[in-house]
Amino acid sequence: MYILRSLSSIDYKDVRLLFSFVFDQCEQRYFTGVWSHRERERSLGIYTAAKELVGFTIVKDAKLHYIGVDPLYQSNGVGSRLIDELKKISCSKGSNLCLTPVNNTKLIQWYLRKGFYISRVISSSEKGVPYITMNYTPYNLRNKMSIYTNGGVSHLL
Repeated sequence: MYILRSLSSIDYKDVRLLFSFVFDQCEQRYFTGVWSHRERERSLGIYTAAKELVGFTIVKDAKLHYIGVDPLYQSNGVGSRLIDELKKISCSKGSNLCLTPVNNTKLIQWYLRKGFYISRVISSSEKGVPYITMNYTPYNLRNKMSIYTNGGVSHLL
């Protein structure tokens, strides 16, 4: 049984601690700035019945900056529950949600299964790795298949 709720200032220490386990040192320096300007409604924490934080999302300016799940709870639906709640909130607000996933095919496919679509691919000079932006648009009427199969993007999947 998990408890899902919006994050508040009292959650800072717990989120910061879990963040340090889930993300590498390069990301640590960005945490405070994103946390300070987060969207309160779409920055969520998921807790066990014992009130242990096992996952979180931090959204700022309609961008999912971070989603983190305790490694002991990964592959147990925690990340899916967080994303599903974000989508529900986005639908109620009539608001898009975007993200820039790490260049990880498995993760990109997971987001695609969760209803996101690839909205932009920019060639990168760094090791030839493309920079990808993904969106979730509750009221999207476009043919999503054409977005991520045109322009040579399909080879990423």
